[in-house]
Amino acid sequence: MSKQLNWGIAALTALCGLSSAQTDLLPDIIVDPNRLYDNRIQVTGGRTYLRMSNATANIGVGKLHLYGGQVLSGGRQEVIQRVYRSNNTTWDRVAGQFVYHPGHGHIHVDAWCEYNLREVIGTDGVGPIIAQGKKTSFCILDLSIYDSSLPGFPPGGEFRSCGSTTQGLSVGWQDIYSSGLEGQAIDITGIPDGTYWLESNVDPNNNMLESDETNNIARILVV
Repeated sequence: MSKQLNWGIAALTALCGLSSAQTDLLPDIIVDPNRLYDNRIQVTGGRTYLRMSNATANIGVGKLHLYGGQVLSGGRQEVIQRVYRSNNTTWDRVAGQFVYHPGHGHIHVDAWCEYNLREVIGTDGVGPIIAQGKKTSFCILDLSIYDSSLPGFPPGGEFRSCGSTTQGLSVGWQDIYSSGLEGQAIDITGIPDGTYWLESNVDPNNNMLESDETNNIARILVV
């Protein structure tokens, strides 16, 4: 076999090896359980509600980058997730829908979080859902620092506005929705007094591509 052919095979093998080593730098979205402790009971219009704050953070190796795609009927639009790779390339995928939120005056990612009230079994066992809030939509942005020690953390954040169809969470940043905002409540009318689990589930429909789909739920005990 000629030296030229050997060199060609070696170069092709090296190129294939480089290609196979390319990886997706995926986000990992979690719920910050500490924010759930900001909760209260509200009685209005003959109904009783458990209102809570909620925060979703990105602890992954890559940013969650979302932008608007095809315009759909009913004031909706496709959400496109841009995935970054280790070789500085990107690829895009459909990841849910944007919906216009008239109460806030801008678009939200639909069904971003879901809130549940669960029974407590024994000392700390997790029982069935006894009350559930509607899936809430968020305008997702870098609102607060969650962990600045994570590799790839951008000090100023990247996603700072709800005024466009580009939203997301940078590495180490979190978005916070306070208890006074629309949708931050579970109707608990008629539920007996007692101790329950308050649970938040981010991306309950698994629309987003993440590095870990097993850590999307956080829960605390509430009385």
